[in-house]
Amino acid sequence: MLITKDLKRFASEAEGLNFLNKTWRGFVDPGIWIVCVYRAQDFFYRNQIPILPWLFFLINRILFSAEILPGAKIGGGLRIQHGSGLVIGNQAIVGENATIYHGVTIGSRLSNIEDGWPIIGSKCLLSAGSTILGPIRIFDNVRVGANTLVLTDIPSGSTVIGNPGKILKK
Repeated sequence: MLITKDLKRFASEAEGLNFLNKTWRGFVDPGIWIVCVYRAQDFFYRNQIPILPWLFFLINRILFSAEILPGAKIGGGLRIQHGSGLVIGNQAIVGENATIYHGVTIGSRLSNIEDGWPIIGSKCLLSAGSTILGPIRIFDNVRVGANTLVLTDIPSGSTVIGNPGKILKK
């Protein structure tokens, strides 16, 4: 299950802490709560259970100011840091072991277009305030700098910064 990968990643980042401190950190960290609520939302959405995906969407929106719309596909090992102001569109795809900071927007520049959404690879870091607007592809192991606007494809292993985003390093 994807939630298991999420929790294992969270626990691995708390290495060196004893059980009580890990448990406390997990209890007070809003990012892990956002991920757990999203996984419940996604379960109900994928199993076509009406209304419940939107209820869990609202829980994330009201409690954490995070909007991950039903239909977004996010791989296991997701780590959300802080999470407030996060928006992930309903057809966005995010690979495994992604790290997403607060204020990130992953969405479409186009309306009513099936393939107008970003596809983000595995092990990507999306820094605070970054905006990724599709249709584009960000490949694996990419680091997106704070407040960067990404409107074009980004190759694997790159670092992109600026507005509009420019590749700093490949």
